[in-house]
Amino acid sequence: MKNLNKITKYFITLFWLGLSCSILKAEVVITELFILQADGTHTPQYVELYNDSDSPIDLENWSIIALDDVNDTIPYYPVFNSSGFAQINNTVIDSFGYFLISTVYCKDDACGGSEFYYEDLSEDPSDIIADYFYLPLDGKGSVILINDTNNTIDS
Repeated sequence: MKNLNKITKYFITLFWLGLSCSILKAEVVITELFILQADGTHTPQYVELYNDSDSPIDLENWSIIALDDVNDTIPYYPVFNSSGFAQINNTVIDSFGYFLISTVYCKDDACGGSEFYYEDLSEDPSDIIADYFYLPLDGKGSVILINDTNNTIDS
């Protein structure tokens, strides 16, 4: 029985060590997100990703899932492919590179104008330009990055 306790503790330690190492080796991470705009501003919402590996990663069919404050999925979430976006300029994140997903804003008076509006979307420096994000706008909840095999990569 004494040996069984030692073996159990050993395997529990190995499990947590393995889990910690897998978290540390994450290749794509969410480095920044901006979803709460100040009243009267029209700054685009955005999510910035970083590739911490030495090889490029294709984000085709990855997604961002938003959960509200009680962990219910917010119904709409972007998938990195041609549906649901105003424009996709790129789906590959370079090694040790950043990747920007932002929303589009109109420039007319109804929207209050925006210095971030591009008449020609090809001028927008974002890798992916979304029509909008449904993210936890109350400052509660979480944003989760899911890869093309439905595994959680970062949150």
